Parts: sequence; structure tokens; C-alpha cells
Amino acid sequence: MNSKLYTNLRVLEIGDRLAGSVCARLFSELGADVIKIEPIDGDPNRNKPPLIPDNSEDVGGVFLSQNVGKRGIKLDLGISEDKAVFINLLKGANLLISSWHPNELKKYGLNFEQIKNFNPNIPYIFITPYGLTGPDSHKKANDINIFHSSGLAKSLIGPVEDLETSPPVRAFGEQSEFISGIAAATAASFATYLNSSSPSASLIDVSMQEALAFMEPVTLASKSFGGNNTRPRKKTKTPGPALTILPAKDGSVGISPREEHQWKSLVQLLGNPSWANDEKFSNKALREENSDEVINHLSNWTKQKDAEEIFHLLQKNRIPCYPRYHPSYHLDSEHLSVRNYFNDFAYDNGSVKFPGIPYTINGDKNSFVNKYNFINAKTIDWLENTKTKKIESNARKLPLEGIRVVDLSWVIAGPTSTRYLSSMGAEVVKIESKQRPDPGRSGQLHDVLGQAKLGLSLNLKSEYGQRIIKELISKSDVLIENFAPGVMDRLGLDWETIRKINPNLVMVSASGTGQFGPTAKYAAYGTLLQGYTGFAGLNGYYDQNETMGIAWTDPLCGMLLAYAIASALYKRQITNEGFRVDFAMVEAQLSTMPESLIEKQISGKKLGRRGNIDTYFFPNNVYRMQGEDNWISISISNDDEWISLCDAINLPEIYKGWDLEKRKNNIAEIDESITSYLRNISEKDCLEILDNFKIPNYKSLSSDQLIDINHIIQREFFQNLNDRDGKNKKMPGLPWKSSDLKPNYSKPPSLGGDSEIILKTILGYSEDLIKKIVESGDLD
Repeated sequence: MNSKLYTNLRVLEIGDRLAGSVCARLFSELGADVIKIEPIDGDPNRNKPPLIPDNSEDVGGVFLSQNVGKRGIKLDLGISEDKAVFINLLKGANLLISSWHPNELKKYGLNFEQIKNFNPNIPYIFITPYGLTGPDSHKKANDINIFHSSGLAKSLIGPVEDLETSPPVRAFGEQSEFISGIAAATAASFATYLNSSSPSASLIDVSMQEALAFMEPVTLASKSFGGNNTRPRKKTKTPGPALTILPAKDGSVGISPREEHQWKSLVQLLGNPSWANDEKFSNKALREENSDEVINHLSNWTKQKDAEEIFHLLQKNRIPCYPRYHPSYHLDSEHLSVRNYFNDFAYDNGSVKFPGIPYTINGDKNSFVNKYNFINAKTIDWLENTKTKKIESNARKLPLEGIRVVDLSWVIAGPTSTRYLSSMGAEVVKIESKQRPDPGRSGQLHDVLGQAKLGLSLNLKSEYGQRIIKELISKSDVLIENFAPGVMDRLGLDWETIRKINPNLVMVSASGTGQFGPTAKYAAYGTLLQGYTGFAGLNGYYDQNETMGIAWTDPLCGMLLAYAIASALYKRQITNEGFRVDFAMVEAQLSTMPESLIEKQISGKKLGRRGNIDTYFFPNNVYRMQGEDNWISISISNDDEWISLCDAINLPEIYKGWDLEKRKNNIAEIDESITSYLRNISEKDCLEILDNFKIPNYKSLSSDQLIDINHIIQREFFQNLNDRDGKNKKMPGLPWKSSDLKPNYSKPPSLGGDSEIILKTILGYSEDLIKKIVESGDLD
């Protein structure tokens, strides 16, 4: 079976942000015919390092990596002939992805109503820094501004020793562009699925600020829950051994023996040292309280061994542990080679590996995609074999209305994914056990991610449990699970068994490194994997110790899982066949990190932490304002903005003539001058001056502050939703808005709270049978 899920989809991409390229790339690598319209001067990302010699021209490696599988053309929409080419392409498209604000298109006499008239039957995705509505919607922004506006910069690397020497910091590698592109692709996949049966011109408004903010959903809602989940900026203690970094002879490892049996296994592996019998280390809470001592004892053991040795030794004893590597380590990974993860592309001086698709579909990696094919011509047209046929089905108010999902996932990644599915109308049945409930129930994670789901408590090993789960699967469309590889097989729920029960099922298994390969059986948590991939190690400041950081990989994977599921459902409408999706979290994280992977191959250099500094924009940093830990991000991307900044804050006249190279060479002096000026005026004056001179800027916020930001309030990013007790709380909705869809939200389920209803209404069990099952204890 051809597992390219979008072979009959035509996608038109326009704009000059990397986010648009990321979004469209997710479709092109699954087989869509994607045509990219570059501005007449070329996409500015073409010029960003690392540069790859291609056809005797140096082209940005990240740009090339995010445009694989596409065909491209340069158009000047101010010229009637070029504008006609755009309109002709639009008429034949199934999806438009724009990283331009609609106001950009208005300059060419193309307002949204006009565009919609050219093709009234497709979704229109607009990806902009702060969305299409609200008082900040007009503001220009670069990655640093968007990241600091999202609330993540003050928590990304965790608590710090000194607030002055460790300002809030953005993530390495333009993550606002990658996260927003993935969020946009997720929204577009739902819209495309709905549009295949109910065509209409829907407008999807993706705010990059909100897409990033949603990476910390619980902290966003913390004020509504009494402020119990705010993240402190100031470090007050050493994190305990349940999740920590330990030194090795040749580097470091991250370990997470968070369950008591894992801690006991670790102690046994250490040879049952006498210190481990001390009462103050007897449980998780006490070990956390005495973390400095515990970490010291563990470090004395780990620093005598190599990281790789510790990794395999602990994993063989089922203790979650991963080395903390640089991303380039994975270029030669045996595991990723077995899984055929990287794509090799030939360029002038040899081949370069780009990150590939982070999942297999029916065992196929879809590894082959073409290089970006820029066509130096004045016209281009759609491939003939990509025309879409309308799918006949009942009209739906929400994309996934009528879709049933069996949810065997827990903690963050899986529940995040199914939260997207339920909000889009799917009936999600969350299955847990009273013996092992979702750890998210211990805090507000379940209140935020459990929205609009049904709760079923079930002993999957029991006779009735097996009957119920298999009958439920037979009546469902999707099954998602994130057990360790092998668990589903032991439960008698392997793919071969399941596809016989339901040949049309989309089964998704999410795990740390995938269902096959040398490390497939290893226990994994997202926080360990972000160190293993090198993501966490690249964040922060070059002269400071590495940190674990916030959970990043999990919510990232939640979005990509939702995208993969919606895409598989789209293809299933056409083929009427099921799909097996093997999702690897390591691969998902690496897919957002092309810069460091490409740089190592081109120059041999390992990129390191660089804080807020950019390699392309100068100045690009955060600057102290009046008030405690009060910072503002400023980013200058061209000479005109630089002259405006000089005028705005009275920088010396001589500065105005400094070009990019001169600014780069004098950045320390420039940063000092900016700080000196801003610290002597009020925050209000600072923000007004920068906005009046149209300087890309944004105050560095914490996640819990967003709930009080006027722009966010006016965009209604926060919704009044019920928590598990039915109490109204302000929680984040979705990181996109649709012109004609109202997301589905309702009270999260109690543990097994809908068990009997599910047995009666979905499975059709009689009252007598339900009574027998309840009495048997199999509803756990």
C-alpha cells in the first residue's frame, strides 16, 4: 500500500517566514504536491547560515531542509502577469498556507475576500507572530520577540542561580518558527480532513505566540487554579534524583528513577551501599528534601564510568537513563540508521543528511523525498495526477465528529494529542487502571488535557478487560498508546491481532525511540530525550552548567501525533484501509533541529549554547528595564530598523552608519548602550517608544502572566472551562482560531467515571452483563 498520505493534495505556500515552510514541508514529505511562491528577491531564509553550496550558489541549509519535496517559483505579485500565475495556482489548490499577514497581500490588491472568491472551497492558513486580531496583531517580530512573548523564556532552562547574569532566554534554533509551523500543520490537517467532505473557505488564524505558549498549558492556567503551578526563576535547591543530571567520565547522563521500584533497582545496581539505607532517603519525598546528598552519592558512582556504559547498564535494569549528547552524535546513530531516519541529499561538495519523518507508516519510512526544485521560469502548474476528489460523507460541524478514539496514553504527549482530537469533535475514550492511574491526575495536567473525554477504568489483563478492549477497538477509528514497546504484544493487542479485529483502524504507538531498532525497548521520558537529542544542551548560556529544562519534547510530540492521526484518517477516507503508525519521540525532536545537524556536516563545527544572540540579526537580545527581573526583547533585522532604533533611544549619530557586519563586530558596545538608555526610563515609556518607532520588541513574560495580557484577553486564547470538579477555570483553548469552528470542551472524566455508560451505549451490553463485570472487579 502507498503510505504517502497526501498524494492527491495540492498545497500552495506563500510568504517569507520559516514557519510557513515548516508547515508545508509536513505535507510535502507525506506526498502532497506543494508549490512554494518565493518573493521576487527570494525567501530571506535562503541567506541564513549554515550555507550549502548548491548549483554554484550558497543556500541556507535550514531553508533547503524545510523545502524538501516542493517545487518553487519566484513571483512579484505587483506585476499583473505574476499575479495571474498566483491566482491560477490558487484556483487549483486544496490548501493555502501563508506566513504573510493578509495586509501583505492587500498591498497587491488581494484582500482575503477577493482571494476567497478565486477558490471558495479550501482552508486558508495564516501564520503570523501575534495572530490576525488583537492590539498586537500588527507588530513585526523575529524569533526572539515571539519566544519572549510566549512565557517560555523565563522557564525554558529551569531556575537559575543569578537573575542578572542569566536573563530569560529563547530556545536554540528558531523554535518559534518550528513549533508554530507544526501547530499550523496540525490545524491544517484537521481542516483538510473536514474539507474533503464539506468544502468551504475556512480561515485558520495561527498565532505564533499562542502556539509556543501552549507548550506549557498547566503553567498557563496556574493563576486560575490558585497559582500552585507557577515556575520560579530563582534556583533555591538542587533537583532530586527523580529527574536529574549526573556527571560521567566523558560527559553526563540524565536519569529518572521516579518510581519506587526503579529507585530500588538503582540502589541494587550500586551494590546496596550503606548510605541508601539511611531513613532520610527512604522515600521519594525525603530524597527530594535531601537532594544534595543523594546527588553527591550517585555522582561518586557515575563519574567513574562512561556515559554510554551508564546508559546501557541502567536501561538493562529498567531504570530510565539517557546520555546527554550533542545533536550531531545522532548523524552516525546505528539506531536511526536501522530506522532509515535521515534523508541524504547530494549537493555541490557531497551529500548532506536532513532530518526525516519522525514515524513509520505501515513499516514504511517514506524516506525518499526530492530536493527542493526551484524552477527558474515565469509559470508553473499543478501535477496532473494530484487532483482531489470530494469524499462523500455526512456533513460535520467539527472535523472529527463521528470519529471514536481509544486512548491508552498517559502523562503529556499522548493526552496532549488526544486533547487536540477531542477538541475537534472526536469521541475520546480514556482508558486507565485504578492500580496505575494517569500521573497527570496528581496535578492540573488532567484538568487541562482531559477536556471532553470519557473515562473507562479497565484491567486489561483480565477476561472481561480483554473482551471489552477488543470490542471497543472493533467499534473505533483510532487507537493511540504510549506503553513501552512490547507491552501491547504481551497484552495480546499487537498490530496483527488488532488489524484482524478492525482492518480500518488507525493504530498509533508513541515511544521514545520507536518500536524497532537497537534501543527500542529502552524506557524513556520526554525530559530525558530532550537531553539525549542535544536540544536541552543547546539552550541557555555558554558559560553556565547544562540544565534539564522544562518538558519540551512531550508537547511537541503531542502536536505531531495529532497531525499524523488526522493525516492517516484523511488517507483512510480514500483507501478504506487502516494504518499502523510507529512514532519515535527522538526523531520528532531532531526534526526541529536542522541547524546544528547541518552545521556539523558542512563545517565540522559543533554549535553550542548562545543564549539570546543570533547569527544573522544584530542587535538581537533582551535588555533590562526598570523593575525586578524585568526584560524586553529587541531584534533588528535590517538597516532601516537599525536607524529607527538609533533615533528612538538616542544612540550616538555615528551608529546610524553601521551596517550588519559593523554591528556584529561592536555588539557588546551596542548592547551596553541600549541597556543604559532603557534602565533610565519607565517600562511604559520604553514600550511606547519602541512601538512608536516600529522596532520589533516584546516584553519577556512568564507563562502565568499571559492570562492578564490585554492582547491575549482580546483574542480569547483562554477559555472558561470546567475542571474535573465542574468548577469554572480559565484554561488555554487551542493555539489557532477558525472562522467557522467552535472547539469541543467539557469536564474532564473522573477515573473510570464513564465506565458503565461506555459499556451500555457504545458496546451495547445489557444491565445484567454490566453488573457481572462490575462484580468481577475487572473494571479495576
